[in-house]
Amino acid sequence: MTRATLSVAENSVTEAELSSVEEALREIDQENFKKRFLASISEWFLVLRLYRKVELSFLTLPIEGREKIQHRHRAILSTLMSYGEVIDTTFKECSLEVSVSVLGYSEDQVFANIRFLREKYQQWYEPMTNEESKALFGDILSEPSSIA
Repeated sequence: MTRATLSVAENSVTEAELSSVEEALREIDQENFKKRFLASISEWFLVLRLYRKVELSFLTLPIEGREKIQHRHRAILSTLMSYGEVIDTTFKECSLEVSVSVLGYSEDQVFANIRFLREKYQQWYEPMTNEESKALFGDILSEPSSIA
């Protein structure tokens, strides 16, 4: 008679038996998390591909057209950014031993796309200070000097 059978027969459970079941459940949970995490990265890249097409169209719209859909554009961009931030945080804080290469991507591509979204948000929705404008555009924006 094995120890597990003996324990059940005696109507008791050992600490070792409980621990082994808990460990198996943790391993299953971690594997499921890895699969969900990879699936969410794959889905994020698919939506990001759609967004890039929208972004090109948004860029070429006249100002009036942009203003009509700006709130939706900002919501979409913010949502994609927040998903990207979750992916970034998960990579940095969890030791998952997950490789996005199984999806055909590299971690550098993930981080580059997160950076792209941050820059797009800044481009469209964060006002530029006078110093930033001057540094970026130089004398283009300065007032003409009076001619003597």
